[in-house]
Amino acid sequence: MRPASTILLREETLEPSFVPPKLPHREEELTLLGRRYREALAKGLPFHLLLTGGIGSGKTALARRLAADLARAGRLGEWPVHGTYVNCWRRASDRTVMLDLLRSVGVSLPDRGYSLSEMLDVFEQGIRRTPAHHLVILDEASSLVRQGTKLAYLLSRGREVGLGSISLMLVATEDLLPYLDPASRSSFGVTHRVALAPYDRGALTDILAARAELALRGGS
Repeated sequence: MRPASTILLREETLEPSFVPPKLPHREEELTLLGRRYREALAKGLPFHLLLTGGIGSGKTALARRLAADLARAGRLGEWPVHGTYVNCWRRASDRTVMLDLLRSVGVSLPDRGYSLSEMLDVFEQGIRRTPAHHLVILDEASSLVRQGTKLAYLLSRGREVGLGSISLMLVATEDLLPYLDPASRSSFGVTHRVALAPYDRGALTDILAARAELALRGGS
């Protein structure tokens, strides 16, 4: 048997958190969403999205690839794009999500001692220091939304509440709209929802082959 070092070229590409440069069988969705975000942000308009699909359907990879591609594209209209990813399975309250959002704009606050309103004020100050289109991705958002989160409204109405250009993406395995208040729900129109179909056998084979090409030495 060959030593592992001669087989694995890039072990990190096999980690669940790795976002590949290409997404086999999600190219169509990536192209569609990239176009919608670029068109909206170039006009100074936010674009909010509900992205749903079953476990293992590529939701997280699609969301993170999209954010990285938009950030790499440079300025859209007045500002560049700054993406922030938060996994709400670990951050299951408005305050803990806000702590991650604050860190994304270069602000660090203690875990305790600040109200949500105070944290939003500090978040606004951080945004103003480095203006950008902020794409906030809340993954595994079901637990947060089912608790009656206030952040869905505040982040989807960023300009109205003084937070600037914020586009909110909710990622979940289920339709979250029934759990949102009417004002928040209105931000997610028909064209602001994408449901990913499960991969079939052929798609999974292609995904495995693409990942093996990144990770393994040819012929191993």
